[in-house]
Amino acid sequence: MIKVSIIMSAYNSEKFIAESLDSIIQQTFTDFELIIFDDASTDTTRGIIKNYVVKDKRIIPVFNEQNKGLTVNLNRGIKMSRGVYIARMDADDISLLTRLDKQVRFLEHHPDIDLIGTASVNIDDSGTEMHLRTVPEMHQAIIKLLPKANPITHPTVMFRKKSFAKINFYNESYRTTQDYEMWFRAAGIGLKFQNINEVL
Repeated sequence: MIKVSIIMSAYNSEKFIAESLDSIIQQTFTDFELIIFDDASTDTTRGIIKNYVVKDKRIIPVFNEQNKGLTVNLNRGIKMSRGVYIARMDADDISLLTRLDKQVRFLEHHPDIDLIGTASVNIDDSGTEMHLRTVPEMHQAIIKLLPKANPITHPTVMFRKKSFAKINFYNESYRTTQDYEMWFRAAGIGLKFQNINEVL
């Protein structure tokens, strides 16, 4: 069984997607599959994805003929996935090279935690660092902040597929804030969160 399934959805992402994919295929942790949806892009995103599939057989492409939206693609990707853990990644994000390794090791050593996020840095279109996004670390601090603001940065998360299957993953009636809504339902059944306060 594959350890990690990374789920990505891309739409007109030609400017950023190559750097995003490079940051995944160069990870120090290698036991993963990357399920990537091209959501009916009208630029060169599809061709870029096809080139990467030739380079790395861990990349599993899905080419939508009609735009489905992020939430639908996330659930479709999870349904296709073979991993124990689900990791999120967007087509304009960059994962540092030890991200998967550190998150897998954390979840392996903390069986009581269902989701692990990380700190992150916002960057502009040219990759210049803008500001640090810190997050509350421990579960109780995350739960305390949850009604006021989203305490987990969606593209940084890795979660246990088996745990989140209990709430049927993302609610497809939400085209945006689908992560925030899912955290509330997960908290409602007692799933446990934690953040690593390290930029990954």
